[in-house]
Amino acid sequence: MNNTKYIGILKWFDKEKGYGVIATNHNFSVLNQNANSNPNEVFLHIKNWKDFIPIDLSLEISVIFEVEIEKNKVTAKKC
Repeated sequence: MNNTKYIGILKWFDKEKGYGVIATNHNFSVLNQNANSNPNEVFLHIKNWKDFIPIDLSLEISVIFEVEIEKNKVTAKKC
């Protein structure tokens, strides 16, 4: 993919499983017709979280990220 940056809000994150979802206004259905059921949500895996601030759902965290299609999901990278 390209290096386009997007912004969204961390909607939920399961610390035990190590993944969650970023909600955004961008429609990602054009990237992959078979991807996520909600075109405005992006999958986030903990391995892609690069910020020094730990994930804390008590805060409304804005996330800047790039996207790639991974395992048929629109996935946030370099968060």
